[in-house]
Amino acid sequence: MLIILATLISKNNIYKISDEIVLSIQKGDFGAIMKYADKKGIIFSINPIIDTTDPKFSPQIFKKILNDTTKLFWGYASGSGMEIYMTFKEFYEKYLKKNYIKGKKSLNKRIAPTNKKDNIKEIFKNADFVEYYLKGKEEYDWHSLILVFNNNVLVAILYDSWSP
Repeated sequence: MLIILATLISKNNIYKISDEIVLSIQKGDFGAIMKYADKKGIIFSINPIIDTTDPKFSPQIFKKILNDTTKLFWGYASGSGMEIYMTFKEFYEKYLKKNYIKGKKSLNKRIAPTNKKDNIKEIFKNADFVEYYLKGKEEYDWHSLILVFNNNVLVAILYDSWSP
């Protein structure tokens, strides 16, 4: 009985923290997530497959990240394979600035109807993740935001959506 209660408390805490992070992201207040961030930085990815080329930002950068005009490599576009370069602000506008808080959420289980296999547990052995899934008006119009925590700190923010 005690083990079940501890698990429920942990689940509620991770949802509470995740909701706070998602609301801060929605407002563009990346400085507010610093208290949850890994000191080594947070990985941002345009898909649920974490790669060594994904941009990683230290907590010190978060307060001014939306004003940085540096074009970064974000990976390859699904379908075309074209390289994607954009500023963090462009990434934010295109992938993160959605009302994820209204989405369906899940702890440690993918709920989006994705054809991409994530590698969260391979990269972070002690990871927990919360997925926020926004169903679109059409079958192929969905978006997902995944917050990855490793040893109780935020280590990655991943985006997923339908792709061919």
